[in-house]
Formats: sequence, C-alpha cells, structure tokens
Amino acid sequence: MIECMAIHPHLQYISQHKMLNADIGVITNVRMDHDDVMGSTLSNIANSLSNTIPKKGYFFTTESTYFSLFERT
Repeated sequence: MIECMAIHPHLQYISQHKMLNADIGVITNVRMDHDDVMGSTLSNIANSLSNTIPKKGYFFTTESTYFSLFERT
C-alpha cells in the first residue's frame, strides 16, 4: 500500500499516471487542506485529488458530494 503525498496537482498526476500506476485508488474525504496549492474551494480540491484516480482500476470514496466529479475522471 502506498499513499500519494503530493499536494501540487501536476505532481499528483505524475505520481499516479507516470510513476505508480496504481490499480486501486481511495479518496477518503475532500476538505480545506493545502488550499494554497490545491485550490481555494472544495471543488478545486476535489478536482486536484481526482488526479490520483486510476484510469483503469478500482476507485473507492466516501465522498457523495463530489462523486460525479470523480466518476467523470
């Protein structure tokens, strides 16, 4: 098990899609954290976190508010 610790959106994308290629992704919550780099709104932060979702694999979340955003990723 590996946790993506990148907070910059472009590094989140690189970590998942260029380095790790995880086949299982989990986002437990979207909250106001690292808003200086991930965005000033919860929607921006959810979008940033979506960079870690596997393209071909499984994804789990408890976030019902941003589920449709995650589903489109």
